[in-house]
Amino acid sequence: MDPGNPDLVRFDPKTVLPSEDRVLARSGCPPSRRGGFGRDAGEALEQLSVLALPKALYVTRDDVEITGDGLKARGIVLESTSLARFMKRAEKVSVFLVTIGPAPEKECRGLQEKGLMSRAFFLDSAASCMVEEVSRALQKMLAERLPGLSATGRFAPGFGDFALSSQNRIMKLLDGQRAGVRLENDSYMLRPVKSGTGVIGWIRRSD
Repeated sequence: MDPGNPDLVRFDPKTVLPSEDRVLARSGCPPSRRGGFGRDAGEALEQLSVLALPKALYVTRDDVEITGDGLKARGIVLESTSLARFMKRAEKVSVFLVTIGPAPEKECRGLQEKGLMSRAFFLDSAASCMVEEVSRALQKMLAERLPGLSATGRFAPGFGDFALSSQNRIMKLLDGQRAGVRLENDSYMLRPVKSGTGVIGWIRRSD
């Protein structure tokens, strides 16, 4: 793992598929009413296993400096008091971008145009869940490469006062186009939509 340059990692879609229960929960289906919706979720997951191209860009750096206004770490400058509190004991930080590619959302639009709203709804829910699963898989992979350290958890732009505009700095740091992701300048939304950014802090397990 090069500590200076962003690394790109690709995941087998089948290894980051969310569970059927997770998709149903995100879709707002309570356990008592899931019934036939389980089939819809299962079909969505089958589609997703073919359509998705999950990947991540990340960089891990040390020399972390936490201030009241944010954090700095060898070229990383992120402003947020919420982020600073969350990362206050971190001695390393990982900044990341994850995506599952444009195909799932394109398929959702196609299903909607055909009037297949339920199928589109469950595919969209499954795709959102997969983005989270890719983030989890990346964190697990990084943890294995950073022995003796534990993750603070993931903190994403949009949480607390960590502004969505911070995605601009993250995208420039990681060169998000390498993963096929771009940022809308006016809204700071990522395209493809099924993408996300965040920061993970790493602290000594003895802490």
